Amino acid sequence: MPEATQMNRAERWQSWLVTLGILGAMLWPLSWPKGSDSFPLSTYPMFARDVSREPPAWMARALAYDARGRHTTLPPHLVANEEVLQAHRTLIQAIEGGPETLQSLCQGMLARMAQEPKYARFKRIEIVSQRFDAIDYFSGHAQPLESRLHGRCGGEAAAQGARR
Repeated sequence: MPEATQMNRAERWQSWLVTLGILGAMLWPLSWPKGSDSFPLSTYPMFARDVSREPPAWMARALAYDARGRHTTLPPHLVANEEVLQAHRTLIQAIEGGPETLQSLCQGMLARMAQEPKYARFKRIEIVSQRFDAIDYFSGHAQPLESRLHGRCGGEAAAQGARR
């Protein structure tokens, strides 16, 4: 073999040491306590925890009702804009802002809803917080465990007012 392609003994040792160092760095997080995490080495605790004991998640929603009482969740663009998280935050701020803020948002959603033929049959909106089991929710079982009504507008809601 030509001398240029052969590794001398020192280079081989150096290669082995680098390889062992990289393997050690990759395996080191296995010795950490459960749930600890550190960049750039990670045990990925968000995927390693027991999700069966996760608390249910609360979600603010705007529900539109038709004359028969059937409802649908309003899409983000009718609440605020196309961004899901911004629409959710808008609902939370309205809930925290109290009845006047809720009514203002609700009336705006009614006006935007009336502009879209797909939602024209819906005449009433309820702004609610609903609690879901996240695992069940994403497994197709989207029934809320609990629901709290914060405000409503449109239809018969104007005469009844919002109940808490």
